[in-house]
Amino acid sequence: RNFRFSQGGSTLTQQLVKNLFLTREKTIIRKVKEAIISFYIEATYSKEEIIQSYLNNVYWGSSNGIEIRGVFAASIYYFRKSPLELSQTESSILISLLKGPTYYSPKNRLERLKARVKTITVKLEELSFLDKTERDSWSSINWRNWQKTLMMNNSMGVVQFLLKQRKIK
Repeated sequence: RNFRFSQGGSTLTQQLVKNLFLTREKTIIRKVKEAIISFYIEATYSKEEIIQSYLNNVYWGSSNGIEIRGVFAASIYYFRKSPLELSQTESSILISLLKGPTYYSPKNRLERLKARVKTITVKLEELSFLDKTERDSWSSINWRNWQKTLMMNNSMGVVQFLLKQRKIK
């Protein structure tokens, strides 16, 4: 439509295909391959299976050159919890980071992330995915403390956390 390569416009399935099977090159050939593989995936798998695969593989940022991929890794890295243990605010933060983990980085762009979380929370409430009465908004102190913790975090902290969890079970 723009007569040039522009950003966006891909379906979730196309993003999954690009991330799992193809390169990021911006060519017509790659886009055709992406469409064909996406069509096959959508004909073969349910929407639930596709979203699960997407969430288990999507990029959520990086730490010391190590990519954080998948909702479990993101949950552990950002909050030291499994996804099922996250509060509504923590879940909204992860959802907010999906649009651009670098652009909304909690380490460098906290105010930008906070605004995005507010937008996401309002939208989720409008769609009845969140109940306004159960909202667990963080105070400014919660945000700053979380940011400080992330600044001190490194990938070894995540490894230590995972090892500790394994010993508990």
